[in-house]
Amino acid sequence: MINNVTINGNCATEVKLNDKKNKASVLLAYDESFTFNGERVERSSFLWVECYGKLAENLSQYKSKGDPITVQGRLTGGTYQDKEGNWQNGLRVKATIIQFHHRKQQLDSIQEEESNEGDSIPE
Repeated sequence: MINNVTINGNCATEVKLNDKKNKASVLLAYDESFTFNGERVERSSFLWVECYGKLAENLSQYKSKGDPITVQGRLTGGTYQDKEGNWQNGLRVKATIIQFHHRKQQLDSIQEEESNEGDSIPE
């Protein structure tokens, strides 16, 4: 059985690091669209991502709320009890690879700095 998933999105929460378990988790926001009754529907959805070891350390050190990432891993399920005492099903991704991306504002400033480097004429 194959269980692989790749999702692009933004960190919707700050990264939570559990040093005892050497585990990090973050809520990932991603956009999805579909057609319903002939109309295009676009919405944001959320999925918990967790990772372990060095990947967890890097995620907690270099990424924060709002930062874009691409996650590769496998889907896992489980149950939990909500605040009202009802049992809920949960779905999350156990990440094996996380690609870090720059925010658009960061990319714009990086590209601007790079383009300005060649503007001066050497003497």
